[in-house]
Amino acid sequence: MKQLNTKYPDSPAVAEALYLLAQTNPEYEQQAIEQFPHHPRTQQLMRESLAKNPDQPQLMNLLVKYTPDEPGVTEIRDRLVVEYSNILTPENWQAIADSYWTKWDYGKAGKAYAKAPRNPRNLYRAGRGYHLGNDKKTAKKFYLQLIQQYPNAEDTGLGLRRLALIVDKEEALTYLDRVIANFPEEADAALLEKAEILEELNNPVAAKQTREILLNQYKHSDAAAEYRWSIAGKEAKEGNLVAAWQWAQPIVTNNPNHSLAPKASFWIGKWAQKLGRQEDANTAFKATLRHFPHSYYAWRSAVALG
Repeated sequence: MKQLNTKYPDSPAVAEALYLLAQTNPEYEQQAIEQFPHHPRTQQLMRESLAKNPDQPQLMNLLVKYTPDEPGVTEIRDRLVVEYSNILTPENWQAIADSYWTKWDYGKAGKAYAKAPRNPRNLYRAGRGYHLGNDKKTAKKFYLQLIQQYPNAEDTGLGLRRLALIVDKEEALTYLDRVIANFPEEADAALLEKAEILEELNNPVAAKQTREILLNQYKHSDAAAEYRWSIAGKEAKEGNLVAAWQWAQPIVTNNPNHSLAPKASFWIGKWAQKLGRQEDANTAFKATLRHFPHSYYAWRSAVALG
């Protein structure tokens, strides 16, 4: 065993050997835990040890960190929070928070991220967790910490957008303007959100100008595609099929990888068909088949083409 460990210290075979040796010598169990906490055999040893003595927070923390989705780990995690919170390290809280987050238990996740190591991701998730847990006051505190301590971090752009959701409209506009100016990956969504707020503030001219920036400068963005489709749907519902067609067409051209693209392509054909423009309709249906052959709308286009 010593020779194996010396020559191949990272080999899974060592973990297997330590598991077998631990059956008769507990010293090897500790060695396995220290060297291979991520290995299934070691985790089996931990579970066996906890079955004999459930009051071992070190082992409980390791199981939460390395096997958050395994049966029984939810109960272990909750026991740590209730019974051992005073001895948990920031790293322990990190694993607990990640576990809550992946289970969509955002309120508890926010509280755990608040005790995890300070970094942009954890501050954002602390704020978002409290936000989704309906504690907007505490959420704002963590969003502001994120913005102040990490003004240029990737998570900060999204944090600014989330913060804009829980403050008054005038204050929200200042945060969204910061996103538009400094975070291009979030700017398209921020522009759309800004336009909606301007509408609510009875400033339709500024709202229209903001949307024009979205449609012209960020025409390839998801937000532009989603806005175009929302207007196309409204126009179609009101019977304005030409306008619906005109709003939907750029989605196919500018956003071919968006999930709305095959849907828009198909409905361009349907609207053309209803307008009596069968040649244009067939062109749209064939384009849907050609560009989105594996989509539901390719099947519908094939049916429409006979």
